[in-house]
Amino acid sequence: PDITWSVEEWLYWVTEKYIPYFGWVIRNQQQRDTQMELASRFADWLVATYSQLLFDCDAPFITNQKHQILEAFSAKRADVVLWFILDGLTWWQGKKLSNICADQGLGIKQIHPMLSALPSITSISKRALVQGSLEPTLTTQPIAQLLEGLLSHDIPNAHVHTQYYEMKKAMRTDLKSGLYVLFYNALDHQSHESRSFTDDESIDGHLNLIAHLVEEGFQQCLKQGLMARAFISSDHGSTLLPSPGTVLPVPNFAHAVE
Repeated sequence: PDITWSVEEWLYWVTEKYIPYFGWVIRNQQQRDTQMELASRFADWLVATYSQLLFDCDAPFITNQKHQILEAFSAKRADVVLWFILDGLTWWQGKKLSNICADQGLGIKQIHPMLSALPSITSISKRALVQGSLEPTLTTQPIAQLLEGLLSHDIPNAHVHTQYYEMKKAMRTDLKSGLYVLFYNALDHQSHESRSFTDDESIDGHLNLIAHLVEEGFQQCLKQGLMARAFISSDHGSTLLPSPGTVLPVPNFAHAVE
């Protein structure tokens, strides 16, 4: 990697070069010295560039996803938007999900890497995703409840679900123009228990479920003559730290978030 690269060049290198190499290292239990050195180069670039991304509305940054969804309504490109927020969806899992959707005949307009808010933990990054901005103050309000309150000002008919079967029931029984959101955490829960590269058959079950929900939502919209779009987002990806890795203490100018 070259420190002079643009954001797009860095993300291309990460998704097309580094992540496949990372997967090969993990699957084949190779030494991780080179992989960790490459990861450190990306981390150094991200920290140096991060402040610029925060104020760029066109940057591939997590806070810009919500604005794209609202624009789909304001530009009348959709009557119904399905927004799936998958906790911990990685780039390689996202590509698998894209392929599954394509195999089911669902049109894939774009698959694009997005940078998480830092630190890339759920309480920070998922909140930035649903707010469309960073918020310095801490809150104990559940994120699904937070999004419901925000959407009440933006979209007249918005539904926020935390269980997939609730969303399925809503689409089957009372689908109308509006936004349908699903917070899906089961994928992240499983990834935390894994010590291998998370792209095996056990992961496919989660991805197939989401693809099925997209397909069902589109079919219901088609029956009613409604234009539909689906957005699939994640608050962060995941990695597999080496067992002898050192956990650094929180610096004096920061504070820990449990």
